[in-house]
Amino acid sequence: MKLCKNCSTENMDDSVFCRNCGQPLGDETGVAETEPQPRKPRSSRWAIVSLVVLLVVAVIGVGAFILLTGKGGSLLAALQPQPTQTNTPLPPTDTPLPTSTSTPTRVPPTKTPTVTPTFLDQQSWRVPQYPGAQFWADDAYTSSDIADFVAEIAHVNAVKEPYYWEFYGLPNDTRFADIENYFKPLETGKGMMVGNDDQWMTVGGHDTFLLSFYSSYDVNATYIYMEFWPHVTGYDAQLLIFYVNPQ
Repeated sequence: MKLCKNCSTENMDDSVFCRNCGQPLGDETGVAETEPQPRKPRSSRWAIVSLVVLLVVAVIGVGAFILLTGKGGSLLAALQPQPTQTNTPLPPTDTPLPTSTSTPTRVPPTKTPTVTPTFLDQQSWRVPQYPGAQFWADDAYTSSDIADFVAEIAHVNAVKEPYYWEFYGLPNDTRFADIENYFKPLETGKGMMVGNDDQWMTVGGHDTFLLSFYSSYDVNATYIYMEFWPHVTGYDAQLLIFYVNPQ
């Protein structure tokens, strides 16, 4: 019989723990005779890990196959954010004035001979002559040199026919600001409105300035169109004036 050192209870010789208090029963040396606990098998845990790895590899492989074969194009397109389109209306333009879509292909003629004015003293709707200007020609002048040049300028700038015109040489120190400061007060004082007031550049590299006036938005309104070329080497400062529906 084994005697428990804790509670003095007698136990069978092959007992390991006390049947009364549960304390381990020692051998002759006082060390408890306990058997090592068996380890839990790891086979189930490794099986689960292996299964998860296989699933991940399978998912990656299927995704790569879809992308390479193009079968996932519709799915990717559906997942991508679609752009939104907004239509912004353009502001209305109610001024029926001709606009310059291109620039003259030639520079004005140089040293044009002066001719006698034909209509300047007979038609009051023509604007006063710019101070210091030298009259070169008007719509009664049929010389091919100037008449062809004027017709080209009228075509490029969409001047409506029939029209009248005048062509002047100006002092070479004339600036576009001088033309504006002279003609704007005269025409706006008559009730005319300012149309074009722009700077362009010809194909030859020379600046050209546009200034125009109109009496109303009516298609039959009076329209005055001016084109000014400042002085450059070989060319004097020049001014061309068109009249459409003069009154």
